[in-house]
Amino acid sequence: NPLKAHFQVSRYEEFREEDAQTILKGFATEHPPKFIQKINKKNQNKEV
Repeated sequence: NPLKAHFQVSRYEEFREEDAQTILKGFATEHPPKFIQKINKKNQNKEV
């Protein structure tokens, strides 16, 4: 469900970076790699 995934991604802001990385690892088993790369890119852009 893309909408559900988007909601979960937007909630990353409530977590420390370490927590977000842990959640990302869990997502890796549920979503295609391209989706994960998108999230990683988004997080990297936020850090800068």
